Order: sequence, then structure tokens, then C-alpha cells
Amino acid sequence: MMMRTMPAVRHHLAATFLFALGLIASGCGSGSAPANPVNPVNPVQTQLELASLSVATDTTTATLQPAFSPATMDYDVDLSSDVQSVTVIALPAVPGHKVGINDGLPSGSSIPLNPPGDAPTVVRISVAESDTNAQFYDVTITRAGPAGNNSLQSLTVPPGILTPTFDPNLQAYTASVPSNIGSVTVTSTLSGPTATMTVNGQTALSGQGLLVPLKGNLETTAITVAVKAQNGAPKNYQVAVSRGISNNANLGSLSVSQGSLSPTFSPSIVDYSVNVASGVENVTITAAPQDSAAHGLTINGVPSPTLIDLGDPGSTTLVTLVVTAQNNQVKHYGLQIIRATQAGTTS
Repeated sequence: MMMRTMPAVRHHLAATFLFALGLIASGCGSGSAPANPVNPVNPVQTQLELASLSVATDTTTATLQPAFSPATMDYDVDLSSDVQSVTVIALPAVPGHKVGINDGLPSGSSIPLNPPGDAPTVVRISVAESDTNAQFYDVTITRAGPAGNNSLQSLTVPPGILTPTFDPNLQAYTASVPSNIGSVTVTSTLSGPTATMTVNGQTALSGQGLLVPLKGNLETTAITVAVKAQNGAPKNYQVAVSRGISNNANLGSLSVSQGSLSPTFSPSIVDYSVNVASGVENVTITAAPQDSAAHGLTINGVPSPTLIDLGDPGSTTLVTLVVTAQNNQVKHYGLQIIRATQAGTTS
């Protein structure tokens, strides 16, 4: 009987010994964490974000796809073939963090684009607090070629008027009509002769109007003009038409007492920068809404005109302007005021 039980005892002792070795190797016996955790989270890295990002052409701020969010790192921009360069403006969420465009160019730099129909131009934006810790955003900019022309040449919605003014590289618009208007006529003209389009899912012909009924008074009707290029590349233009109440939340004017706005002010451009001399300690910002029926305009939370105290020489002060339309729709504009270092001058 003793001889038959010995193998079982040996197996039990061997299993116990291997289990003990496993506890020692994993550190469970001491209650300590593993020495080399997999994929450790860098607590500083998660704080590196942008507050705003825009890609501007000579005439407008192009549409980012998807819409900007600090947590989204990858974007696409579709541009017409005649756009040769863009201005990329990016502001950090935390003052003092450094923003670089394509390996060190400052925010507001002009970026040349690849020729029409060539490979897209990829713009990389870095947000950093040191030389070794950075977060990256990528914007892929496609400049249409002959077979990929999915832009509109014109778009109207009478009796409504588009806000902002139509631009082939801007895809989101608003319009408003009186309460007694029950429909609008959508007339869109294709830039590419081989492209096709639909309006709210209904086939539309280039240059010919299509009647679109509106929702009831004080309601908003969404209109989508979907364009498809010869090579199948899609591009959607969106128009929100409000009936009986204005949804115009554009700025009509913007000026700063020192320095010059870059780029030149346009209601459709939402991000700007101004360079001032090192000796300038404050500036006065004056702005007004485009629509006199708008409910309000604030500059860093207070009405216009507003005195803004600047940071020390070499610092950047961020300013946010918010316009509230008659229907309470809001639109944000950003302005960074860059104060030169003691030895620097305005540029």
C-alpha cells in the first residue's frame, strides 16, 4: 500500500514546488507590482492637447473632417485644385506648451501643397512641453485633380442667403428665411464636368434649381448636397436653413489696437494671430457681430471693446470671441497675441 501512494506524493510535492516558484517570480509573495509593467501610461503625455486647429486658404477656413476635437488626432481636408498653399493655425490647450508645424515651423505658417492629383500633403502638428515629450496631430490635405474634382463652383438657396459667403473649400453653411417662406430653391453648380451630385438624396443637375420644402416656423431644415467625383471621391456640403429666426453667428468686424491680424479678417476665418512689440503690455480688441439681430458677443467673457492684459515678453496670450445668434447658435473665434522677447521686434 505504501509503494502505491509514493508516486502520488511525489507529484503533489512537485506541483507545490512549481507553484511556489511562480509566486516568487511574479512578486505575489511580497505584494509588490511587476518591475516592468506593459504599456505604462505617461501622465504628462495625456495633458498635451490643442485648444484649436484650423487650415485656412486665401479666402476661407477649410472644413476639417471630422470637426476639431482635442482628443482627435487625425483629420482630412478636401480642397479645390486651385489652392496652392494653406495656413495652419494651432493653439495649445495649456499656455506655455510649444506648438510646431512640420518639424518646427510656428503656428500660422504657410504650407505649400502637392500638385493637383498627386499624393495628399500630410501636415504634422506637435504639442510639446519639452524636447522629449510630445503629442502629434496629422492633417491629410487632398488637392483635387481632374478625375477627383468633387467641389462645387457655386451654391445658392434663395430666398435664403448663405452664411458665410460660398467658398468651394468650405462645406458648412447656414441661412435663414422669414416665417412665411415654406421652401428654398437649391441651385448648385459642379466644378468638375464629370462629377455627379444629389440634394437630400435626390439627383440634381449642375446649374439647375431643386425645390426643397422647409420644416415649420422656428425650426431648422438640414440640406445636404453630396458631390461625387469621377473617381468616386465624395464631398458633402451642408446647409442649415432656419425659418422665422436668424442663425447668423458670424463676426462682422475684428480689430486689435496694436499689430495686424494674420490672416486678414474674414467672417469665415475663425483663427488669427497678432504680433506685438515686447514693450506692449496690453491691447484693446474691438469686434461686432455680422447680424444686428444676434443676441451677443463676448471677448474672453466680457463685451466689446475689451482691454486684454498680456503676459511677459516672449509669451502668447489666448483670446476667445463668442458670437451668439438670434436662435442661440454660437460660433467661436480664436486670437493669439504674441508678445516679442525683450530683444525682439514685431514681425
